[in-house]
Amino acid sequence: MATTITAMTPTYTTTRDSPDANVAHANLTSANLTGADLGDANLIDANLTYANLTGANLTRATLDGANLTGANLTSAIGYR
Repeated sequence: MATTITAMTPTYTTTRDSPDANVAHANLTSANLTGADLGDANLIDANLTYANLTGANLTRATLDGANLTGANLTSAIGYR
């Protein structure tokens, strides 16, 4: 199963063969990432303001400088 992240443009896709998404510096404001597998993803300085990350897997994701203001992290895995 692939996870597709669309943030205006471009579109980022992760697959089982290449699971590591690189969305550093992406503007994902209000993005619906419910249940997305973002394990090991590079989210450095990504703008995730008001993003819906309900049930998303953030295990080992790099979140340095990411803006999570107002983000819904209900049941997110691997986020502390």
